[in-house]
Amino acid sequence: MDGIIILRRKRGRNMNKLKIGCSVTERIIMVISERNNYSAKILKEIDATYAHGTKIFHLLERKKIITKKRAGRKLYIKLTEKGIAIKHHLEGIRSIL
Repeated sequence: MDGIIILRRKRGRNMNKLKIGCSVTERIIMVISERNNYSAKILKEIDATYAHGTKIFHLLERKKIITKKRAGRKLYIKLTEKGIAIKHHLEGIRSIL
């Protein structure tokens, strides 16, 4: 599993996985910059489906990596301080690989 880090959190019998590395989750974190972006634009840029992206946005919000804010019909996504730190670490890992 080159470049994949798996963070796990137990929830009953099911494992709630957040995969980082060559995945949609990593691409979402890398695409979101410190300025506000809306969800459809992010998903279009990384070529992911809306249903899959929505599930990942929800997971990232629960882990306090992003914040979501609705303005009209658009859902704006912004990295939190924790998300910015993760993004910098991912960039460091990518530079090593």
